[in-house]
This record gives sequence, structure tokens and C-alpha cells, in this order.
Amino acid sequence: MINLIGLGSYAAIAGVFNVCAIALDWSYCIPIFCKLVFGKFKPGPWHLGRFGPFVNAWACLWTLFVSIIFILPTVRPVTALTMNYAVAFLGLILLAALIWWYLGGRRYYTGPIMEAVIVEEDVDVRDSLSQENEKNVEKNVMKVA
Repeated sequence: MINLIGLGSYAAIAGVFNVCAIALDWSYCIPIFCKLVFGKFKPGPWHLGRFGPFVNAWACLWTLFVSIIFILPTVRPVTALTMNYAVAFLGLILLAALIWWYLGGRRYYTGPIMEAVIVEEDVDVRDSLSQENEKNVEKNVMKVA
């Protein structure tokens, strides 16, 4: 349905696609930025070690740079037909989100729901599997006999 905009106006659909690219880039950049600023992060088995903060900072700077590029017009002189409407669409989306937040979102949004609590226990998986296998063998022997 959204692709029908492209039938009417190339500038409008280009603006929509540019906003999608910006939003996707920032969806990756926001957690990276939070990791850099707040530092609450436990590295997994594969990480960049001491180069991690530099690579993360570069990723945030690159996302900022590319976002600016996606907003700039692609041809000069800029007319109503050649303007990049991504900046207008992005402004409207952010304004609508801000209005929604102040009108009701902040009262009703509770944050992510914690569905389970992880309790770490020392469990030997081999013992429990061998016990289950012994029970299954005993059942099968009883059925045969």
C-alpha cells in the first residue's frame, strides 16, 4: 500500500525510504550509544576487547553522518519536485511521537515486562540425562519381558 505513493510522487516515496533508512540506522546506534555512555554491559564470548569503545564511537559518528546525508537534497537547484522530504517526514514523526507521549503515553507506558526470573543453579546436565536414560531403558526392558 505504501508503495502506491511512488506512483504519485517520486520525491515523496524517496523521503519515506530515507526516513526508513535513518530509523533503521538509529535503532542500531541507540544501544551502542547507551553502552558507551552508561557502561553497563557484560561482554560475550566474542568482543572487540580494547578496540570496542573506539569501534562503537565510530559507529555512532558514522550513523550521525549518514543520517545527515539521507536528509540532504540530491539535486540542485532544489524545487518542490526535487526536494528531499525526509526531513519533513522525520520532523512530523518525531512531533507526533512527542505529542502522543505527553498526551497519554507517559501515564500508560510501564516499560518492559519481566516474565521470568533467572535463578542460577549448579546442575549437572549429564547426571539428569543419565538418570532419564536409565529409567527409559528399564521401561523398555519391562515391555519386552
